Amino acid sequence: MDDEFDIDVSKPTEDEETGGAPQTAEEPSADPGATAVAARKPGLIGRLAANTNQFFSRISLPEWNLRTFLYLLVALIIAVLLARNWPPVRIDLFGWRFDAPKSVVFIVSLILGAGLLRLWQICAARRPGQKQAEEEPSVGNQI
Repeated sequence: MDDEFDIDVSKPTEDEETGGAPQTAEEPSADPGATAVAARKPGLIGRLAANTNQFFSRISLPEWNLRTFLYLLVALIIAVLLARNWPPVRIDLFGWRFDAPKSVVFIVSLILGAGLLRLWQICAARRPGQKQAEEEPSVGNQI
């Protein structure tokens, strides 16, 4: 029994291929920059996954050389020292008394010391310029 829904598809001839029919929305575009668009917008998880993928695709691994190895070794040593010095220490500061991990106290004091040193350097760099400006008489009053 012949099925009436059987369609015999054959290769189109040259006349059919170049028939001059305008492209419709269903036909794929010949533009190589055209991309297929999903029918629905991605959900929250899809957007988060795309953003995460985009963020991590910008990261490139460093070139492995002696400098990179030494940086990694120093970072590992610092991490081990911070982990080993995690027990709490008692701090008395202006009448306040509290306990904090020794590693955290060390990092805070390091950052505070570096900030104070930078402030001192900025102030010291401005001083000679201010003294020099005060000592020089104004040029317009010498006539």
